[in-house]
Formats: sequence, structure tokens, C-alpha cells
Amino acid sequence: PPPSPKAPASILRNIGGAGVFLSLIAFFLPASIFVRPKRLIGPVKAMLRLMFRVVGWRVRVVGSERLDPDRPHVYISNHVTAIDHLLALAYLPGYIVGLEKAETLKVPLYGWAARRWGQVHVDRDNVESAAESWRTIEARLAAGVSVALYPEGTRSVDGRLQPFKRGVFHIAVNARAKVVPVTLKGPHRLMPPGSALVRQGDVEVVIGEPFTAPEPSLGA
Repeated sequence: PPPSPKAPASILRNIGGAGVFLSLIAFFLPASIFVRPKRLIGPVKAMLRLMFRVVGWRVRVVGSERLDPDRPHVYISNHVTAIDHLLALAYLPGYIVGLEKAETLKVPLYGWAARRWGQVHVDRDNVESAAESWRTIEARLAAGVSVALYPEGTRSVDGRLQPFKRGVFHIAVNARAKVVPVTLKGPHRLMPPGSALVRQGDVEVVIGEPFTAPEPSLGA
């Protein structure tokens, strides 16, 4: 059934969800010093899913049978909230890194954890930084790590799809990666820009048909 136009919000649920996320950071920081982050993927995913349940998100994944769990993918998704990458990590299979703006490195605890996890950071005002981030992403894929990318380049204000940036598709072509389109349905309504609270409601993570990026042309 279609979601109701007004999703409720609960202060207690928001506090609980924030508590789960802080617990995840508190677990990950010391654990990752002694254990490779890849070996922590199970508990990290479990805690993120718990966080979404606590805030009241009923998440349903559609199309997971289309994925090969033994190979890395480039997930191409719409971008509607500040926590889309956490949603992808929680509900898409395997170890996944994403591309974030460099400013997130300044966030206490999170910045260190993101760097330790392998997130790729880019200064969007620096052309050289952008080029370096593309090379880093290609190296992650070559190492067997999946990458979640948002070709719009920034969050949508109204939830509608924005024009795509070309850089994401250059990565897919150069890395010869399997590209998987992903559609996030519901998060924008539950976490609209400027909202102080995350609302409760239904979310769908729809996995499209994977395809192989074409061979680069000689003139490219």
C-alpha cells in the first residue's frame, strides 16, 4: 500500500536510534584497531539494521536475488538523505564503501571511523582531489570492495531525480565493474531536508538489473 502522507515522528525513537549509532561507533573504533574492518562487517550491518528498526523504518529489499555476492559491484543510487550510505551498507550485501565530501572528516569520531572503514573523501572544489578520489575508488573495486555512488552529486531537495554527473560513469567504465542501479523509495519522506526528527514509515531498497559497463572507446 502507498505510504501515508504524514509520517509520525517519535522523540524516544530518535533518541534510541542515535544511541544505537553511537554504540556502533563505540564498538567499531577500538575493535578496528585489532581486527580488520572487513571482519567486522557482520556486526556492523546488524547494528545498522537495528538502528533503522529503532527509529521506525520498516525496510524491504527488492531484487537481492539479482546480485552475485562473490563479486564487487558499483551501486548507482538516487540520493535523498544524509544517511543513504548507511542504508546501503546495512541492506546491500558485502563490504561497501562510499564517496563522501571531505567535510565529514571533521565530524568527531565519525570522521576517524569513516577513514578507517575505507570511505573515499573528496573536496568538491578541488579538481585534483576529485581525480584522486576516482583513482582510489577504482583501486577499491580492484581489491574486491563494492562501492556505493550517487551520480546526482548531492542530495535531492524535493526527492526528485537530478541530472547526473559524468564522473561516476567514467569510474564504472575504467574499472570494468558490474553496475547495479538502486532506487531508494521512502527515505526522503521520512527524513526531509531541515527536519529535526526522523519519521517512522516504510522504505524500499529496489535493486535493478545489473549490467556491465561498456568498453571504453578509443576516442574517450
